[in-house]
Amino acid sequence: MKVVTINGNGNNDHDVSVHRADCGDVTKAIKGHDFFVEEVESKRALWLDYNSDFLAEGSGAWPIHFFPCTAGLEDGGTFNTNTDEA
Repeated sequence: MKVVTINGNGNNDHDVSVHRADCGDVTKAIKGHDFFVEEVESKRALWLDYNSDFLAEGSGAWPIHFFPCTAGLEDGGTFNTNTDEA
């Protein structure tokens, strides 16, 4: 699924959030924030990619909020934990 990952979306109580790229809320959500667009196979894959450096340093990981528009994206295993648990 092609998604948009938004950094610093704190005004919505989420530091990192994800919308499906074709979601109607993307234009408003990215305004004033850093973001990137990518194709991902699962929520876990995105979470691992986003947090790889933090996990390698042992400093925990950022939780990622997946909006309902990403419901079709497979979980792919555990994510939003402080460690890389399979």
